[in-house]
Amino acid sequence: MTNRISKNIIQFGIAAVMVFALLVKGAVNLWSITLVEIVIFLLLFLWLWRVNNRGEIASVATLPRNDGGFKKTGLDLPIALFAILAGISCVFSIYKHASMLEVFRMAAVVGAFYLVVNNFGYKGVFRLAILIIIMGAGMSLLGLGQYFLGLDHSWWIPQGFLASTYVNHNHFAGYLEMSIPLAIGIFIGLKKEKLFRTGLIAALSVMFAALIFSHSRGAWICLTVSLLVMNLVLIKKRILKKESLFVFLLIIALGIVFLWSGYDTLAQRLRTVEQLTERNFIETRKEIWQGSVNMIKENPLIGTGIGTFVWGFPAHRPEGLAGARAHYAHNDYLHMMAETGALALPLMLWIIFLAIRKGFRGQRVERAGFGLLDGIVLGSAVGILSLALHGLVDFNFHITANLLTCSVLAGFITKGRKYA
Repeated sequence: MTNRISKNIIQFGIAAVMVFALLVKGAVNLWSITLVEIVIFLLLFLWLWRVNNRGEIASVATLPRNDGGFKKTGLDLPIALFAILAGISCVFSIYKHASMLEVFRMAAVVGAFYLVVNNFGYKGVFRLAILIIIMGAGMSLLGLGQYFLGLDHSWWIPQGFLASTYVNHNHFAGYLEMSIPLAIGIFIGLKKEKLFRTGLIAALSVMFAALIFSHSRGAWICLTVSLLVMNLVLIKKRILKKESLFVFLLIIALGIVFLWSGYDTLAQRLRTVEQLTERNFIETRKEIWQGSVNMIKENPLIGTGIGTFVWGFPAHRPEGLAGARAHYAHNDYLHMMAETGALALPLMLWIIFLAIRKGFRGQRVERAGFGLLDGIVLGSAVGILSLALHGLVDFNFHITANLLTCSVLAGFITKGRKYA
């Protein structure tokens, strides 16, 4: 009974902290990040206390799968190596206080991954996956109301780009890049629940509309590529039935029609966005990337210290950015290499590759066919792929709500069919 109660507390706590992070602008302020960390660390303490008191750490291999002991995963080694690299960069950091804060944030995100892997069973994973979709649809409705009906959105930067509860439209779009594939995967995995599938279609329609009006070109491209990969995986494994294929292609077609229609308000807004943001999207990013590369060249082994980009960048700022303060590299991979050294890149790619590969390989054609769990795993892998691609031109991995959601999706994939 105690084991079940503690698991329920952990599952509720993870769900609560994810919702909280989404509602407080993606948890980008120190106070909100701190609250997220405190909750996750308390949940980790509860889990490890239970494991230790039952003597499960020493004999986890002899225990049933549902006992909640520590389960090894394929991501353990690259995560451990990345943690060591972050620790070394923290020791030699140019601003140790900022590095320590970032280490705590990363530790909380990794902790969430292990909490999902070790404490969530089939029902818990399904409920959390549905919560991710509900939050995506709910925030999309709110964002559309803000965009068209004038509901308060004074915190948006820039003001004309739909961002819902987030500050920046690209990061809201980043969350939708994870929730949309997850919803599609669950839709395909469901067999007879027509009412539930209708609800998923409604949620997908709202999320696609919000994604379009977010004007995040990076998200549009990355999600489109990822959904095409998803389609190829389903076709290759002969999983996609005619009904599901029709709906899947219909959703993509609707997005293309909205994006490239030559009339109505959307087309006019898209042309305006392109004119206003061309330099911001291309030239400014190029200059920040050049400064980031210069940072890496000067500190190729240990970087300037994790969490110190904003303090290390000014010494390498190109002339075109004179007077501007860059908090992020607008490329998650360059950013982490600048802070922790060049070894950060292969470690990041290793973690991402292992998660995505397991997600794509986890689909098996059995007598029961493609099921709900397969849909959750595949949708999670596609979401991580889209966010990883988007990381080439933005910094979604440095937005706590999005990194936390990505970590949870990795937990779904790691569990696969081995649900407690």
